[in-house]
Amino acid sequence: MRKKALGKLSDDHPQKEKARQVMTKDYMSSEEDEETIEVPGVRGKRRRKSVKRKVRVLQWESMELRVLKEILDDLYCRQLATDRKLNDMVPTTKSYTGPYSTRDIPKDCPTWAKTS
Repeated sequence: MRKKALGKLSDDHPQKEKARQVMTKDYMSSEEDEETIEVPGVRGKRRRKSVKRKVRVLQWESMELRVLKEILDDLYCRQLATDRKLNDMVPTTKSYTGPYSTRDIPKDCPTWAKTS
């Protein structure tokens, strides 16, 4: 979803190049389903659908990286609103005090993207 939002940023956006540097899984928070429900599926079978997700943020991410990801998330949500798909989005809760994601700092992590 953030990669789609990145494509919507203008080429002269001041954060676009930085965003390109960190658009890999190594820089993304972990998510887990916090609440699911059963819904009708294909051919009468029922399936589980996530209705609420918990995001475990990266403990080592800098405020600049966190804000950049929020900018991209907001841009993506605004695009969904214009596509009338916003109601299909799963509500998420973010924990900035833990428990954190267990993802390690990438070896090639730019200095601006991590806390010192």
